[in-house]
Amino acid sequence: MGAWLVLIGAVLCFSGNLNHGLGLALIGLIAYLTNEELCANAVYDLFYTQNRRVEESAMKNTKIEWCDHTVNFWWGCTEVSEACQNCYARAIAKRFKVDCWGDKPRHFRIEKATEEVLKLNASAKRRHVVEMVSVNSMSDFFDGNVSDGIRLSLWWLFPECENLRFMILTKRAAILASHVKDLGDDIPPNVHFGITAENQARLDERMFALKHLDRKVFLSCEPLLGAIDISKYAEKIDWIIVGGEKAPILKCRSLDSRHANNLLRQAQEHNIPYFFKSTGKRHNFYDLNCKSVSEPMATREYPAWHSKGGAR
Repeated sequence: MGAWLVLIGAVLCFSGNLNHGLGLALIGLIAYLTNEELCANAVYDLFYTQNRRVEESAMKNTKIEWCDHTVNFWWGCTEVSEACQNCYARAIAKRFKVDCWGDKPRHFRIEKATEEVLKLNASAKRRHVVEMVSVNSMSDFFDGNVSDGIRLSLWWLFPECENLRFMILTKRAAILASHVKDLGDDIPPNVHFGITAENQARLDERMFALKHLDRKVFLSCEPLLGAIDISKYAEKIDWIIVGGEKAPILKCRSLDSRHANNLLRQAQEHNIPYFFKSTGKRHNFYDLNCKSVSEPMATREYPAWHSKGGAR
């Protein structure tokens, strides 16, 4: 066996697969000199772990720090508030020449996205882990230009995926509230809703729309564009995500460290997990040795329902 492994390893090296080739050749040499059964297990581990790493790497399809994956059932949206001014999703769609913004038809990919979700769940199940999925990062799940019937047709999928936790973030809180009311008790426990709150006015507006919603939501204060007071809504918030704006530097609006620090203080006061994502392209975090600046930047906490918060 050992001689054969050395030979196969040499062939793999010459064919360009250097890592596997050298690994096999080394294992073959050891097998020739020592224990063939142990080396047979080593061969299996070499290929199995390599393929598993490739699979895990392929599934990591997002740079969003607070989730593991994104899945988009459609592309396209319409700007509704200040946070939309430098929308990254609109810029990506433009780069790929997908004309689906504003009143243009949305670019639907429901069948493909459904396949992606099922594969993600199967992969997480094989690895015995729970992973976080951000839904519709290239749009808004509660976009008014998409019929409620399309949204309703997707709800069978989420409870089928026990190894995934779905995060649905929206700026359209009124449509969210109406949709949840129609669903009644059919919302599975692995789905979590959030609203964008870039400033106080938008927080007040969106939390008012959710006043009859009998469940907590997470806040995405990204980009954080002003001071925010959450005291009136603390009991309905289970996570606060804070970040600056990532946009071309000449268009980018600055993140004020005082606002980030104030949100951290409020989160600590109300025992709400706080997650600082990034400063964005422009910020006034001048003195990084100052605790009031460095503490919010270094704080990354998770709610209990998040995979990194203990969800299993």
